[in-house]
Amino acid sequence: GDKQNVDTNPSVREIITNQVEKYDLPAMGIIVVDKNSTIYNESIGVKTYTSQEPVTHQELWGIGSITKSMSATLVATLVDQGVIGWNTTLLEVFPEFEEDMQEKYKSVTLIELLSHTSGLPADDDSTWEDFIDLQESVVDQRYAFSYEALAYTSDGVVGEYNYSNINYVITASILEKLTNTNYEMLMQAYLFDPLQMDSAQIDIENLQNNVWGHKIVQDGWEPVDPQTISADNVAIVSPAGSRTYASLDDMAKYLQFHLRTKMGENTTVFNTTNAQMLYTPVVSLSANMGYALGWFTEAPNTIQHSGSNGRWLALTVVDARSGYAYFVVTNGYKEGIEQAVFETMDLLIAKTKNS
Repeated sequence: GDKQNVDTNPSVREIITNQVEKYDLPAMGIIVVDKNSTIYNESIGVKTYTSQEPVTHQELWGIGSITKSMSATLVATLVDQGVIGWNTTLLEVFPEFEEDMQEKYKSVTLIELLSHTSGLPADDDSTWEDFIDLQESVVDQRYAFSYEALAYTSDGVVGEYNYSNINYVITASILEKLTNTNYEMLMQAYLFDPLQMDSAQIDIENLQNNVWGHKIVQDGWEPVDPQTISADNVAIVSPAGSRTYASLDDMAKYLQFHLRTKMGENTTVFNTTNAQMLYTPVVSLSANMGYALGWFTEAPNTIQHSGSNGRWLALTVVDARSGYAYFVVTNGYKEGIEQAVFETMDLLIAKTKNS
């Protein structure tokens, strides 16, 4: 009877509750949308492991490198406006760097930066340590960093895939130079406002009463106060995904926008030609995987990306063939956390296929 029915077809809320318990997560939030509506919007768990205060619908979740697709989307809107071209080169934007810029970078384009095929090296924590708590403007920091990164010798090969946050910091510096506006304001004006992502922010301010990220210490989860310097990566790295926080509703709007665009529908944000560039693989990574602009591509018709700063883990999948898009996020990071998030994604995909 009823009991059996519950077990074979648990509600999404039950699925998420089970995952939080099974993997001992502080909290988890999920979104499933089709192109017209939100199908599921659930969050279960606690804001911080110490307070045990339950998460609410208003929480802003850290999305990490899912921001890369947002930065690429911003570029597409500016290409649309004629501010920049996909094939604009680094030397065209920064002629003043000519003397010191490595030869191989001079002809690198926005497409190569956004697809991690620029030849720039991968970054690690030491790449950014000089930029902690700097007083100068973030625009000046990104500009100074871009100069240094492009002057630095590395053995990277232009055209080969090498995932690096450096690509997105330099991209932001290009946009900042050409528009005379900082990246954070550009994102607000060209992405968050038009899509009505009303609570999304690229900032660690005002997160005190929000759900907190967690790291694992010897005796379990330790909440990380958003005001501490270690709560997130330095501000200079924001365009690659360090300080973007968004509500589940914001993410629903963002993913719906990409789902519609990927399915070939016109949007008011930019024209379809530039939109399709975002989803066209630039480099092949395996038989059915590639990297486009801020998105991994997966055959036949899916784009996806994950993001983490070591305090959160988020994953999104946009499947234009099934007509669904998904977002899963947890506010903690520990060994094996990927399994928790990827398994939840699989359960949600199965749930929508069977409903």
